Amino acid sequence: MKNLILVLGLFFIISSCEVQGELTNDKVDNPAVLPSTASKLSGEFISSPGESISGSAKIYLEKDHQLILENVMASGPDLKVYLSKSDKPVDFVNLGNFIKSKTVYEIPATIDVQAYKYVIVYCQQYSVIFGVASLTKS
Repeated sequence: MKNLILVLGLFFIISSCEVQGELTNDKVDNPAVLPSTASKLSGEFISSPGESISGSAKIYLEKDHQLILENVMASGPDLKVYLSKSDKPVDFVNLGNFIKSKTVYEIPATIDVQAYKYVIVYCQQYSVIFGVASLTKS
């Protein structure tokens, strides 16, 4: 009887865990192909001292609020992707965990993307900026 209760308890705990939610946002998507003439915000990542990151970030202004990372390479614990108003993680939106295979991050519809000029890859565990991409209109 104790084993049955234990098994049922574990089943309910495991089945109630949220796989994707507001904080995880780990859904892997592929970006839609847009014409090269589409208006966008874009920038190349620059590594912070002692860290290594490469690649670029783009937000197509005609597209539905998505940040597209291209060829971004970074390695570290607890990396997050932030859309930020400054090159420091002070006034930012956490778009989710940095995943090497993930190229598209959903930006909440309530966010004015043109007010956010930076994309930051940030190690939340150790409070370290791995790299920053300064977004400019192109």
